[in-house]
Amino acid sequence: MQFEAHEITLRFQDLRVRCAAREERLAASILRHGQQSPVVAIRDGDELVLIDGYARCCALESLGKDLIEVVVLDLSAGEALLWRHRTAASARRSVLEDAWLVAALRDDFGLS
Repeated sequence: MQFEAHEITLRFQDLRVRCAAREERLAASILRHGQQSPVVAIRDGDELVLIDGYARCCALESLGKDLIEVVVLDLSAGEALLWRHRTAASARRSVLEDAWLVAALRDDFGLS
């Protein structure tokens, strides 16, 4: 599905380390080939909350693209964050991101 960028809430952006060089490479790729893989979001009430694809969203925004290809999962926010953690390539995660995720799951979702 396609959504406009302003419809997507970036609630969990602070759980990820931003890398300007990576975003620039993604922007160049998107400019040449278009958005190759969708970002992942969930519905939380009336909000569409981004779970995975923060770098892609930033790259698309830098290119002035307003439409974003999105896959919407039918999971709670906590379940979706755990899903993302399990399915993401570990080479693209930092220890800091793992710690931020654990803290969010504990503090925001009451998980132990």
